[in-house]
Amino acid sequence: PTEQQGVSEINRDVWLLPELSPAREDEIVGRIRECEELSGKWAVIRTVGIRDHNRKQICKLLVDYASHDFFYEYEPGRSVYDVDLDSFEREDRQISEKLLYQLREEWSSLELVYDEERYLALVSELEKIRPSADKLESMFYWILVQWERYVPLDLTSVFDRAELRCWADWLLWLEKMRKDIRSSFVETHYSDDMMASVIKAVDYINRNISLDLKLTEVAEEVHISRSYFSECFKNITGKTFNEYIRDARVDYAKSLLSQTNEPIYRISEKCGYPDEKYFSKVFRKKVGALPSEFRKRGQGASVQERP
Repeated sequence: PTEQQGVSEINRDVWLLPELSPAREDEIVGRIRECEELSGKWAVIRTVGIRDHNRKQICKLLVDYASHDFFYEYEPGRSVYDVDLDSFEREDRQISEKLLYQLREEWSSLELVYDEERYLALVSELEKIRPSADKLESMFYWILVQWERYVPLDLTSVFDRAELRCWADWLLWLEKMRKDIRSSFVETHYSDDMMASVIKAVDYINRNISLDLKLTEVAEEVHISRSYFSECFKNITGKTFNEYIRDARVDYAKSLLSQTNEPIYRISEKCGYPDEKYFSKVFRKKVGALPSEFRKRGQGASVQERP
């Protein structure tokens, strides 16, 4: 399309056609619907409520709609959408940082992997609030960093390669992430309820990593007897309770050493080791380097971690 033909690009992937006669409009829409080559690649947004707006206002409204609401409303296979720009303009599109923080905290819980009811409730909440695609991406990148502390998967790399063009893509991707995380745990004969309880324990451990965590207390938190919890925890995570806590603390310490300039004694405390010398001993035994050495080597790229 060219400007001479009356079509102009107003933003990346957004093109504006001038007002057409009803017959011409129906012809274009019909061709879009019939052309299989355009399916999933192009969509027509027919607008009303634009007569009282100048071109600049119309372009802004269309760009806002295409980059925000259309992101959620797009349905694979559907090629025509009718939009009232007047109603779109009246909506309050601001989302508070407090609400985004709350969403981020709720989504970071690994319980969502097995708790279908809670997962669907949070999906519904996002669909109602409709954060922009940029805010959604930023929020979930942070969430994946948290999930990586719980499971042996490189989730952020998978995220970087994902093609998330619309909310429908996000839903498919989220389901895949949940499935992959479930698969990362040792395959067992346990019920989904038991798996959910152990994941809740894993979540609790990582959220309270600075505390003096005891097996009995965590077992009580997830309402399982001490002995049975110990057995289930090892069978599902592949580690004993104490091994998991040690590894979780070391992993958290590695991220703090790599991403912050906090003094090592403070990192030691945050990771549940009030004694800095003992922390350094545990860290060196697991990682093969003292915390200070690990930090100097730049995120530990040359350090081979020990089992």
